[in-house]
Amino acid sequence: MTSLPYALLFCVFLCTAFLEHSLVSQNRVLAIRIIVVVVALVFFGLRGHVLTDFTNYYQFFHKLDSSQLGAGNSVYGPGFVLSAYLSKLVFDNYHFWIFISSSIHVLILSAVFKRYLGSISLGLIFFLGYRGILIEFNLLQNFVAILLFFLSIPYLYRRRLLPYLFLNVIGMTFHVSSILYLPLYFLLHRNTNMQLGLMVIGVANLFYFIGSDLLIKIAHWVVSNSGYASLEGFLYFFVDTSDYQLSFGFLERTLIIVLMTVYCEKIKSEILYGAVFYNLALLYYFCFLLLSPVDVLADRIPMLFLLSYWVVIPALIILKHRFRAVIACGLITLSFMKLVLSTQDQVAEYDNLLFGIRSYDERLAEVLQHNEANK
Repeated sequence: MTSLPYALLFCVFLCTAFLEHSLVSQNRVLAIRIIVVVVALVFFGLRGHVLTDFTNYYQFFHKLDSSQLGAGNSVYGPGFVLSAYLSKLVFDNYHFWIFISSSIHVLILSAVFKRYLGSISLGLIFFLGYRGILIEFNLLQNFVAILLFFLSIPYLYRRRLLPYLFLNVIGMTFHVSSILYLPLYFLLHRNTNMQLGLMVIGVANLFYFIGSDLLIKIAHWVVSNSGYASLEGFLYFFVDTSDYQLSFGFLERTLIIVLMTVYCEKIKSEILYGAVFYNLALLYYFCFLLLSPVDVLADRIPMLFLLSYWVVIPALIILKHRFRAVIACGLITLSFMKLVLSTQDQVAEYDNLLFGIRSYDERLAEVLQHNEANK
């Protein structure tokens, strides 16, 4: 069962989250947190060739030399190329580079979760459930950009434009999608009350059920009258016309954002920079429904704002309210189910350098077979 290692990791973090919350001794809490970080470093940093995009990163690293440094010299961002090149100068080994990259990711996540939630483990539970495995294993460039935005949130909230721009411009050198973070400086600090939040959710749903077909028709009309007939086939490739409007995913996202909105005042008052994180969660939901007709956009752009779920969902468990126990059980169960379902494919089969890994060629054959089956 390919999901078993991920499920076990989830259970470990669930146990340590309970210990982080219940222990009184600060020394014991510190010991638990060190254990959590070490476990995460071993699991993520010492992984073998897992999921699909290692095929690109493996070839990129082994072909990397000084000629690829600088903007425009590689298909990857210049910051990403430079960081990989520096790692290669220290030790020319692909797995060493992955370990260094994952160590940076884990340490930043740990610091952020400790600051905003007071619990590293609780944040990691929802990181695992909400696409963290995919982002960590497949999207190395994007993840650095997302983490730099994570680090820039205090500057956004305090209205310090220059350090906010500095961190996100660096993020753009890893992945150009970080450019979308720049205008958010002028939006995310604003106060969104429950009424406005529900209005945004309603508008998003109105578009999702009524306006998405109109958007597709407009896009096809523009393309068909542009004089580039080949673009029409390209558009058909990306547009999803299947009827998935009342899917489990839609219902789950809607329930989560409504729950966040009901408790948004508590989130804003009791979680550090809670207003920013709630606005990000609302933006994630709105963008997902707005971009739902175009698969590639609905998959990639909302992911830039998914970090809000890693903070706001655990915040619903931390905050004291009447239905805390019920909500905690429901959200933790949901996160566990999402993790298990997302790691069912053979390409997700986990292995670790400490116990031996399968070869690149063997895993590459699995990826090619997986891609062929999912055409």
